[in-house]
Parts: sequence; structure tokens; C-alpha cells
Amino acid sequence: MTIGQVLEYLARTVPAEAAEEWDNCGLQIGDPDRQCRSVLTCLDATPSVVAQAVAQGCELIVSHHPVLFGNVRSLPVGEYTADVLAAATRGNVAIASAHTNLDACADGINEQWMRLLDCKIESGAGACYRIGVASARKLCDLAERVADICGERPRRIGDRDRLCSRICVASGSGGRDEAWIEVLRAQAVDVFVSAEIKHSVARRLDYYGIAALETTHYASERIAADILARRLADTGLTVRVADAEQSPYQD
Repeated sequence: MTIGQVLEYLARTVPAEAAEEWDNCGLQIGDPDRQCRSVLTCLDATPSVVAQAVAQGCELIVSHHPVLFGNVRSLPVGEYTADVLAAATRGNVAIASAHTNLDACADGINEQWMRLLDCKIESGAGACYRIGVASARKLCDLAERVADICGERPRRIGDRDRLCSRICVASGSGGRDEAWIEVLRAQAVDVFVSAEIKHSVARRLDYYGIAALETTHYASERIAADILARRLADTGLTVRVADAEQSPYQD
């Protein structure tokens, strides 16, 4: 397969049109006509991930987060994005990303979270969140389950013994947007599972009696690499999950 054909295959289940309009999914750098035999999946195409791809002879990295994002006007040497792209160019490795389209699609990041939390999905299809219902459990017990999934203990808003059954998951930076408050209230959500919950959002969640479990952005989306690898497993290519990637947050 060519790199372009690999990305066309991925787009069958992670369509570009599912992405938010501000996003930058798809091929970031590289030749779509180059033959591809090996793919490395990851959350972020960091310099260490690029080095792993080069060392293992991978022609393509598929990341969740785009390398080129926002209003990039220049790429000076010594700047993070420039150095990642330069390393990929030197190593002849292409980089593509599946970002908010992987958040929103069927069996994507948020739906995987729902399954791992034993939730029956009720709403959020096609959006970057899911709301579902599970058997009632204490908030502290749900926090333990979240910790098992993402590898770190979440911060908690709400009484640890509160019973929760209606859950909203918005992976990544879902906790930044104050518009969530009205969505959660309207859907009678018991607990909001997300990352990067702003102080002002936390205050309002607490005021309205909506519990929350907050992880880091990395922890909430680290499952993306495994999801992407599964999506590409039937291509006949060698597909690896990056093991060179670590959270930027350390104990």
C-alpha cells in the first residue's frame, strides 16, 4: 500500500468530515505516493516517537494530535514543531493525524471510554463526547476505575460517597469549555469525566452538584494509539504502538 492508501483505509472508519472545522487532520508531512510497509501509532509525534519510527523502519506515523496545529507562520530551527518535522524529513518518515474525528467517530476514544466504564451510550453520537448510563456506584469507586484505565488517579469534584450512574466523557481538553455546564445540566449528568477542567468550570460544576473526575490530557487520550493500531490491523502492514512516548507530567 502507499501512504495515501493507508490513510484512505483509515478514513473509512475515521472520516475526515467528522473532525471539527478548526482541526487539522490527515497527512501532516510526507509523500502520499511512497510505499508503506510499517506504521507506528501514538498520541503525539514527539522527537522520541520519530526516533523510534526511524529505528524500526516505519514509513508512517499516525498520531492522534496533529503536529501542525493552530496559526503556524514559521518553523525556526530549535522550535518544537520544526524539530519534529525536520527529524521526520531526515528519517524519511511521513506523519498523519486523526484528531477530533477519532474523538467523534463510532468506536473512537469517547466510545471506548464508555465501554471501559461499562456504560450504555445514550447521546453524543458524532460529537466529541458521549453520555451514558451505568450501574450506580460511588464516585470514589468510579475514580478507581478511571485510574485503572488511564494510569493515574483523577482529581475529584464532589462527595466521594455520592452515587453516580449517568456519566459524560469528553476526552482531552473537554474541561476547558464553560458551555459544558448547560449540556451536563440539561442531560442530568451525575459525573463529568474529562481533562483540563478550568477553575471557573470546576466552581460551576460544584455549585450545580455535578461531580467530576479530572485526569491529565495525556492520560485521558493515551488509548488513542491502541485504537489507531486496531483500525489498521487488517491492512496487512506491520503496525506498532509507540513505546517511546511518555506523559510530560512526572511524579
